[in-house]
Amino acid sequence: DSFNEANMKKAIDVAAAAGFEVFILDGPMWMSTYGDWLVPNKLRFPNGLGPLVDYAHDKGMLFGLYADTEGGRDGATSEDSNASVRPYEDSKVYQEHPDWFVKPGDVLNLSIPGAAADFQSLLDNMIHHFRLDMYRHDFNAPFRGQSTETIRDGFVESDYWRHYEAFNNTFRNLHTKYPDLILQQAACGGTRTELETAGVFHEQFTSDRATMPWLYRMLAGMSVYMPPETLVNANGMALRNMPKNRPDIDPSILGDRQPDLDTTLRGAYALGNTPMVFNALLPKSVDELSPEIRGKFLHYTEIYKSFIRPLIPACKVYHHAPVSDHGNVDSGDWFAMEFSSPDRRRGWATIIHLSSTEPDA
Repeated sequence: DSFNEANMKKAIDVAAAAGFEVFILDGPMWMSTYGDWLVPNKLRFPNGLGPLVDYAHDKGMLFGLYADTEGGRDGATSEDSNASVRPYEDSKVYQEHPDWFVKPGDVLNLSIPGAAADFQSLLDNMIHHFRLDMYRHDFNAPFRGQSTETIRDGFVESDYWRHYEAFNNTFRNLHTKYPDLILQQAACGGTRTELETAGVFHEQFTSDRATMPWLYRMLAGMSVYMPPETLVNANGMALRNMPKNRPDIDPSILGDRQPDLDTTLRGAYALGNTPMVFNALLPKSVDELSPEIRGKFLHYTEIYKSFIRPLIPACKVYHHAPVSDHGNVDSGDWFAMEFSSPDRRRGWATIIHLSSTEPDA
């Protein structure tokens, strides 16, 4: 219940004070029903999202919104932290077109032309209605019936192939219509990073497995074939706080291996990727934000904005560890990447000790 307009404004205050440029209203709790994406939760946001958009803009920040408009959540259960959000079956689109959805997971089947057209229209309306500067697309159903086959014109086709054709075309069209809109995909914690789909988004989430040492091992591997600046690490996502009575969650991601704040911020801002910080690393109001903590955020933010970011578009990237010409993401106990301007006059290196035998290193 604390996820409401008043507390989100406090969070915007904190984000602005810490030097951030985009505020993202994350998680599926901002709406009342999965599928009714134009209707925010009236108890939590009785005035809609407009006041938050205005408030973020007044603070000099952009406003982003998370949604999983493609489906993938088949409804909340009593054990679910989002239990106050009604399932897809209660949504207007499901009531009118149940044949558009694939079970399990209530995934919108974009191989159906009507579903694909409705999907694009919905995103267009959301961007316009909520005045979005960023749209963050999630998808929480990695298995949606990929083997589903349909006979068209006497030939057996894979619905999955047509689904992705429609999906990618939708975001190409949105990019053309809204050239200043930032498109970011989370995709079940980074499962859609093949090059064609990644190519229709500006930023890609690396993984929900956001604890040491996996956060950096995955970035080391992914940045070999994708530009580091397009990758987003989940700094402070605090998976250690997820319920431990969930058999579907890998217990290895629930550890409390969160480095100290300086180490976390160095990793967030000095890896050449898009720095993304979850609210778990910050207090809930500006009154609780100490000058020391704020100073740390502003220090690393300034280094990133004035030195690192201007070099990223043309810099050379060297992978030293764990990924190298003789190692892979599981090799050794060190992470090391080097960034250099083409003239080799400016650059930086990020070196992190990943050894589990020395947790304080």
